[in-house]
Amino acid sequence: MKTRPLNRLPAEQRKREVRDAALRCFLANGYAAATLQQIRLASGASHGSIYHHFGSKQAIARELYEEGRRQYTQHMLAALRRQQSPEAAVRVLVTEHLRWTRLHRDWTLFLTRIATAEVNAEMRGRMMELDAEFADAVHEWFAPFIRKRLIVRLPAELLVLQLFGPCIAFARRWIGGMASTGIRSAERLLADAAWHALSTEN
Repeated sequence: MKTRPLNRLPAEQRKREVRDAALRCFLANGYAAATLQQIRLASGASHGSIYHHFGSKQAIARELYEEGRRQYTQHMLAALRRQQSPEAAVRVLVTEHLRWTRLHRDWTLFLTRIATAEVNAEMRGRMMELDAEFADAVHEWFAPFIRKRLIVRLPAELLVLQLFGPCIAFARRWIGGMASTGIRSAERLLADAAWHALSTEN
């Protein structure tokens, strides 16, 4: 494989090249099987550059995870905060999750795989922290409607599981080519199901 010298690249661009190459390697080989040597060859970086900027394969994976979660969270919360009613909010969260899956297959696949990979306690803790921050933000938006008894009263963790559990499971099947239902049809059907499950009026 032909490599490209990165010696003259600014530090942030150099890190971006390594992260992009790592994402490709993780998707092609799986997190456990991917090696720093594969990432080095794919990015054209030297061993010294990779160790200087990251230190380990897990550190690269952590930065990628944080970047993917940041993009996903910003997109989802922006969509949520534009809504005026709980029904609109439930429906947009489900449909936007599947839309994000459709438009960002690589990120979805990486985030899904790394969530079940063997990682150290520090990274697992960071993943749990980001999950909790997202769940708390979603729950905070729904809190006034929960107090008005328009939405089923659930703690943040369970509210998010009720919202996203079925569409996350479907997204995994769709990405793996195992879904017989089209993803656009699933957006509508799973949004209906989520609203039925969370509305106190049903």
